[in-house]
Amino acid sequence: MNRRFNFSQCVTLLDTNFKTFKRWLTEDGIDAEQQQNRADSREKYLTEDQLVAMARKREIPLQLPEERKGESTSAKILAGLAGMDSRITTLEQQITGRFDQVDTQLAQLQTLAEIQHQMEQLMAEVQRLRTSTPPQERPPVPAPQASNAAPAISTSTPRTTTTPPPLTRPARRKRKAKARKLLPATLTPLASFRQAHGISEKAVEIAIQKNRLAVKRGAWVHEHRSIGLALDRQGQQQFHELFSEHAGFERSDDCPMCALSAG
Repeated sequence: MNRRFNFSQCVTLLDTNFKTFKRWLTEDGIDAEQQQNRADSREKYLTEDQLVAMARKREIPLQLPEERKGESTSAKILAGLAGMDSRITTLEQQITGRFDQVDTQLAQLQTLAEIQHQMEQLMAEVQRLRTSTPPQERPPVPAPQASNAAPAISTSTPRTTTTPPPLTRPARRKRKAKARKLLPATLTPLASFRQAHGISEKAVEIAIQKNRLAVKRGAWVHEHRSIGLALDRQGQQQFHELFSEHAGFERSDDCPMCALSAG
C-alpha cells in the first residue's frame, strides 16, 4: 500500500526546512493544492512514491518508518475474546461490590429507622408526662410596705471612673509589589504572534497540549502588559510550520518566518 506522509513529516524525513521543501515541490512539478487530504482539507501530503523520488533526486538518505504488519484473523479473535473475558470479570467484580454497598446502605437505613422510632416513643412519653402533671401553684407575693424613713446617705467614698485610652488601629502593612522583568528581546508574546497570523486561541492551546508547539513560560512585562507565554526563534518556526497551511492563516510583515518563506 502506498503510504501517505503529511508535509510536516516530509520535512522531518528529508531533514530540511519548510521553505526548501516548497521549492522542491515546484521543481518536481507537484501542485500542493492537489495534495489535500479529503478527510481534512487543511492537511496536505505526499505519497510514499513521491517522497522517495524527491529524496532520490537530491541524493538524500531516506529512512521511512516501518509499516506495521497486520495480525492474523485468528490472533485478533483470540485477543478480542481474552479482552472480553477480562472485561466481564471486571464487571462481575464491580456488580458484586455494588451489591455489597447496597446491603450496607440498607442495614444503615434500617438502623436509622429503628433510632427514629425510639425517638418518637420518647417524645410521646415526655408529652404524656407533661399533660398528666398538674401545674404548681405559685406562692402569693406580699404587698410592698410603705416606709417613711429617709433613704440612708452613703458615706462611702464614691468610685472614680477612668476613661480607657482610645483604641488605635494597627498600622497597615504595605504590600510590596513583585517586580516583573521586561520581556527579553529574543522572545515574542504568544498572544500577539497568534493574533498577527489570524490563528484562534483554541488551536494554539491544542498544539501546546499535544507538545507540538514549544512555548516559554514566565512573568514578564511587555508594552505595559503582563506576559506569561512567549515564543523564541524555534517556537516561531514551529508555529509557522504548524499553521502556515491552516485555513485563515495570515502573513505578517513583522514575522521573520513569513519573510523567510516569502523570500
